[in-house]
Amino acid sequence: MMMYWWILIGAVVLAAILLPVSRWKTKNENNLEEPLQILKKRYAKGEISKDEFEEQKSILKKNRS
Repeated sequence: MMMYWWILIGAVVLAAILLPVSRWKTKNENNLEEPLQILKKRYAKGEISKDEFEEQKSILKKNRS
């Protein structure tokens, strides 16, 4: 019976360590997406017009150099 408690405690500790790490990885992977890629996706979805796309693209290129 005592062994079950140790297994339960171990599982809780393991979950407490692994869950925040996996959430942190996912959040940071989303932040790594390049601004130009986001802009291209928005244009492809029709969220912005071609003029807006070109204007924002030129702004991004100016800021990078």
